[in-house]
Amino acid sequence: MEELSENAKDWRENERKTREQCDSELWLSLRKIMLTSSNFGVVCRMRPTTSCVTTVKSILFPPSIDTAAMKYGRDMEEMAKQKLSEILKKDIKPCGLFIDSNYPWLGASPDGLLEENGLVEIKCSLSAENLTAEGAIHTLPRLKSIFNKKDPNVLNQNHRFFYQIQGQLNITQRDFCIFAVWTPRSMKTVRVNRDNDFWRNKMWPFLTRFYFDCMLPEILDSRYVRHMPIREPKYIIEAKKSCPKV
Repeated sequence: MEELSENAKDWRENERKTREQCDSELWLSLRKIMLTSSNFGVVCRMRPTTSCVTTVKSILFPPSIDTAAMKYGRDMEEMAKQKLSEILKKDIKPCGLFIDSNYPWLGASPDGLLEENGLVEIKCSLSAENLTAEGAIHTLPRLKSIFNKKDPNVLNQNHRFFYQIQGQLNITQRDFCIFAVWTPRSMKTVRVNRDNDFWRNKMWPFLTRFYFDCMLPEILDSRYVRHMPIREPKYIIEAKKSCPKV
């Protein structure tokens, strides 16, 4: 915890030093001891009876694979940011890893910063490579589920991207995010405002409990590297026992 607190004190310097993100050694090392916004949706939507083992393993010991979809997303990100900058007629500034000043075990790496109070998050999907953004959203279930069924200009609050963005906004203390779905043929954008109540009631308590009860024990004294089962908190074990078997 002392290391995390020191990181929080130097958050501006750490953010500056990690602007290359996945190409930065510091970015990679900091993320090994933190819970970051790309995983917030998975954690916050876990049921009381859901084992934490798979999630802890995927966060702390991710497989060293580089899929075609992952490579496509990285390769297209700069092009997508340039296009978004043209559409908005505003500069998008690079950024690194932001560490929450109050809760230094939480972090976020937005795709860029916009003006003084905004940020951007862009998704480039390989499956939408030959479609327009609107066409992809209407025909591809994975993209369609991102948006509200009744209003395609609003993000679905149950989707992991909404949790990711709310985490980014609260950790960076910025007011809004321009979320974009990019394809080589077009781009769809929506504005997402910071929702303090959503963060306070539906995110922060679950993130904090997961970090201290599930992640931190494995960080401090890893059982996985000793080929032993990852620890499960008592309340999850009890919840699974009390769950009626079908």
